[in-house]
Amino acid sequence: MKTRSRRLIPEAKSCFYTAPLMDGSYDFSAANNAGREFYNDRVFELDIQMTASRLDELERKCARAASWLTGSGELVFDSMPLAVWTGRFVSELSFTPERHGKKAVISAVFQARPIGRASFTTGSGIRLGDGVPLDSDIPLDMSAYFEKRLAHGENEIDFVNLGDFYVRPVLRFCFGDTKITLAEQTVTGAEITAAQRNITITCGDSKIMLEGIAADAVVDLEKYVVTDGSGNSFMNKMQGRFFELPPGRSTLSVYVSAPCTLVIDYAPQTIYDFDFSSIDWGETGA
Repeated sequence: MKTRSRRLIPEAKSCFYTAPLMDGSYDFSAANNAGREFYNDRVFELDIQMTASRLDELERKCARAASWLTGSGELVFDSMPLAVWTGRFVSELSFTPERHGKKAVISAVFQARPIGRASFTTGSGIRLGDGVPLDSDIPLDMSAYFEKRLAHGENEIDFVNLGDFYVRPVLRFCFGDTKITLAEQTVTGAEITAAQRNITITCGDSKIMLEGIAADAVVDLEKYVVTDGSGNSFMNKMQGRFFELPPGRSTLSVYVSAPCTLVIDYAPQTIYDFDFSSIDWGETGA
């Protein structure tokens, strides 16, 4: 399989306005709540070379290839194995026999999501077969960086985005057995009442507030939902606005009314390919 065309950067969704009495135009491409440009799907054009000893054998191979290529799935290129692209076959397969029916070149066009993702998430860590080189500046067990013990009150979280594009993590709050004193009673984080269990997450100008939650909480910034650990909705307990985190390092301010554990889970995103050799891990390092 050979790549015929693969764009470095996806096409931006542009919005320009031109007034009669002005030079140039106004660019409103990033005039949205996120404050950034968004992108159209990518197109990958591939050539597949097939060989056979006879024409009928070549036809059968091409038929199997056509069946395999149709539908949607994941695309991973040998030259950039760290990035996984979600796409589907969108254009007519072109079959050109050569060398008296002993060779064929199949041309296929796939439409894929504009942003690629890593094969792992920060919650599960790197597994055997994820294709991450051994010399990458990234630990196999990432819990030290994406699993935080939060104390009662305000906590500053140093967030590391491993990719070069925006991410919307899943934030999992688990109230444990650390004891605190509330209303002259000593209880654990798991024993406090729903009325006493509150969470506030602040990132820049965005804030998410959860008040009176009866159990552990899962804030899914990607799906725009808040649930308990069993998937039951907490949306009626939530106020504020969901947000995304930019490439590089960010700071989250998290208030919790009782000690708990916070797990930050996301798949790193890339606009073309990953470079795990130059991640800014902060003062502690990887």
